[in-house]
Amino acid sequence: MNLKPFPMGLAALCALAAAASPARADDLIYTDGYDYEGCPAGRQTVADIGYRYSLTDANVARNVNVTQADNIWGRTAPNGTILEFPWSNYFAVIVNLQRDGYVAALWRVPPDTIAEITGMFSHGETMSGPNLDMSISQYCGDFDPGHVICLRRNIGPGGLLTKYKMPEPPGIACPLVAGNSYFVNIRLTNPDAIHHDCDGPTCTVTVQNNWSD
Repeated sequence: MNLKPFPMGLAALCALAAAASPARADDLIYTDGYDYEGCPAGRQTVADIGYRYSLTDANVARNVNVTQADNIWGRTAPNGTILEFPWSNYFAVIVNLQRDGYVAALWRVPPDTIAEITGMFSHGETMSGPNLDMSISQYCGDFDPGHVICLRRNIGPGGLLTKYKMPEPPGIACPLVAGNSYFVNIRLTNPDAIHHDCDGPTCTVTVQNNWSD
């Protein structure tokens, strides 16, 4: 049987295959803290993050790199020291979440994280914005994770978003493993939702993180 030669080189084919596959957290290559490779179209990389409900300049960090979860929930004031996971028991107001996009915020569970942590994200009731979808996944922009417990859809103000726990429990919450990296993926359930916390192409939403050991 005669085989026709490939119309492009092996390197180009590999590049196309990589682009078609979602980015896994542990396989990313970083440049200045950003990780674009392999994420679905529409990823929001910067946003303004508020740490009080009075969104004055003193309370809002501008143009935050929201590809990193530590930059969102790892502090309680715009100039506060950034903590690694499990961050602070506090809320973050995403002032300008893009209607047609999503946030995929990467973090690493430190290898020396205490053995038992139970935590959760919740949809804040103040400056809530429209209903949200959230997943915890090892893949960027993945709103269909393998663990059903790692996905919450169409969650309104005051509702529970994704729970997480370590060590791995049987179906209680999204399982985390020390030393592994994950994305928390967030988007509006209905990008066309009419809400008083929306202004043109963006909406203001509040997401709180709480944990205990």
